[in-house]
Amino acid sequence: MPIEVTTGPIARIQIDRPSRKNALDSTHLQDLRAAVVAISRDQNARVVVLSGAGEHFSAGADLGEVAALPDQVQAQRYFSEVAQVMAAIRQAPQPVVAVVRGWCLAGAVGLVGAADIAYAADSARFGLPEVGLGLFPMVISSVLIRQMAWRALSEMALTGRPQSAAAMQEAGLLTGVWPESDLDGQVAEVAQVMAGHSMEALAAGKAALWRLASRHWQEDVELLTAEVSALAQGPEAKRRIAAFLHRSDVRPEAR
Repeated sequence: MPIEVTTGPIARIQIDRPSRKNALDSTHLQDLRAAVVAISRDQNARVVVLSGAGEHFSAGADLGEVAALPDQVQAQRYFSEVAQVMAAIRQAPQPVVAVVRGWCLAGAVGLVGAADIAYAADSARFGLPEVGLGLFPMVISSVLIRQMAWRALSEMALTGRPQSAAAMQEAGLLTGVWPESDLDGQVAEVAQVMAGHSMEALAAGKAALWRLASRHWQEDVELLTAEVSALAQGPEAKRRIAAFLHRSDVRPEAR
């Protein structure tokens, strides 16, 4: 199967083409998008973990397919599929956690940028080598510019030089970096924490954060106030707050 999917409260999507370093051809992009959309509709799924099979996350675009594209119409269709996968990741109500080992190149960096949280092994390597091929990471820059420091993204895209996981954490692409042996345990711990939270709050919060990434904060203050007020008045928040107050033995009048 091009994409391996494991369902459950912590759903897992794995790009499964290790013989080609999980390069993304049209079939894999279409199946990846379909997998994300399907899980986004799964009411049992509360967190999504995205990874690559084998030693690498993904080498990005399948250059053999790109080279064989017959005209600009077909080229635009292919690159639009990359955009559609990123959109599906962003629009999924569940938090998406990208987990990177080995190489993460070109369009695959965009998938990491579209995720809500991104972790990597300290040995992972990242790159935007498109400029050396007469291309440029146009499509994925739409999300990377909202995740990374502008100077770091500019250098990475304009030089094509690979970067370490530590450099990508410093630039803002990665949330955390751990030794290879610790990575799975750290991801499992964070995913389990999120899976225990209110799905309503996770979905509303994720949507709000992405919206804020492209707007001035003052434009959203009134809307966000209304949204958090609605959450606070909902049965799930009331139940959880009541349970917290009971455990903590906190009395409202004592505040």
